[in-house]
Amino acid sequence: MGGSAGFAWYYRFAAADAADEAYRPKAISLVMAGGIVAGLIGPQTAEYAVDWFNPIMFAGVYVLVIVYSVLSLLIIQTLRIPKLKPEEHKSGGRPLHVIARQPTYIVAIISSMFGYGVMTLVMSATPLAMLACGFQFDASATVIQAHVVAMFLPSFFTGHLISRFGALPIIAAGAVIQIGCAAINLAGIDFMNFFLANVLVGLGWNFTFVGGSSLLTKTYQPAERAKVQVSHDFLVYLTTAVAAGLSGYLHAKVGWEVVNLAALPMMAWLSLQRSVFTLHNYGLPER
Repeated sequence: MGGSAGFAWYYRFAAADAADEAYRPKAISLVMAGGIVAGLIGPQTAEYAVDWFNPIMFAGVYVLVIVYSVLSLLIIQTLRIPKLKPEEHKSGGRPLHVIARQPTYIVAIISSMFGYGVMTLVMSATPLAMLACGFQFDASATVIQAHVVAMFLPSFFTGHLISRFGALPIIAAGAVIQIGCAAINLAGIDFMNFFLANVLVGLGWNFTFVGGSSLLTKTYQPAERAKVQVSHDFLVYLTTAVAAGLSGYLHAKVGWEVVNLAALPMMAWLSLQRSVFTLHNYGLPER
């Protein structure tokens, strides 16, 4: 199922490739909003089908996963992505290293990497920190549930905000929100500190990741889309894997405060990236 999820993340780019340029941020955002549906259906599926094939527990859940996968496959068949022209197939577009030197590409990649990395670092360490502070499992579960809702629910309007204000202001807003997460975590260890901080880091992730993904669509021509999209997601999920691995280690070795302080330099860079690129005259195109 992990492999299936890895492919499913590309649905947002498929939607963007099938949409007009002006509608791409909304297309990406609405696909991401599907996470709310998954969050509601997933637990209900497990509860409904867990005992279907007793005494083989969870076998029914896997059967329904197959059904959902087949339904997804059928729905995807209705998607019509514009096909490449023969000459575009042959050329393959510009080399990736040329595309990667564009300031827009750099900001898009780093926005998604930093936003996702900070979210993973803080979210993964939160249950450990709450356990160390004496909270029970149900308290941690409540915090993580609120976090997941905050990750995906804003997708119903993030695309509209990007279309209206541009990707860069939304990315910067996401960075400021994640700075707020770190500040709340550093301010105390009450339940509401953990709860509010995880809501903020989820919202900040949504703005930086959807914003970065939307900005990326401005960096490539149709013939280049596959390699550019793959490079983006490879770097983002590599960052996520490193952050997930580091979160427990950092919490155990240097403490909860350092985990949150580690987020500040990355988020500070994102919040200032428009000024940085303007100052150096890098010509970052963005309305």
